[in-house]
Amino acid sequence: MEIETKSLPYPISSKLIQLIESLTAAETGENLTINFKDESYSSESGGYHPVEIRVSHGLIQYITDFSYVGTGWAAELAKELDFDFTNGLFGMVHFPDRPIIGSKDLFNLWQTNFVEYVDMDVFKITVTSD
Repeated sequence: MEIETKSLPYPISSKLIQLIESLTAAETGENLTINFKDESYSSESGGYHPVEIRVSHGLIQYITDFSYVGTGWAAELAKELDFDFTNGLFGMVHFPDRPIIGSKDLFNLWQTNFVEYVDMDVFKITVTSD
């Protein structure tokens, strides 16, 4: 699937675009969810945060980075960073949503790190269609 980037509020790296396009190339659905999961990630030992990317008709709808909040039996996965391109909002754990344009620098740092983690082969990757 070719990813359209003109409607996005700021540039996305060619590496991230190539990654998404390569993962969706064999898919026939128009609405795809890509999940990246470090199977050893836990609230006790840490690891690489799970990430979900939603693509619909070639448009990136959102990119969400999850992390554990809480400790022990009360730990649960929550959205740590949420880049909602469809609604133009950026969310961060414990803070209200704000306009996405203000998250450009954080997104640039996040995407650089994320692509490196993928290159390190730390994630189990699944693509689902609906």
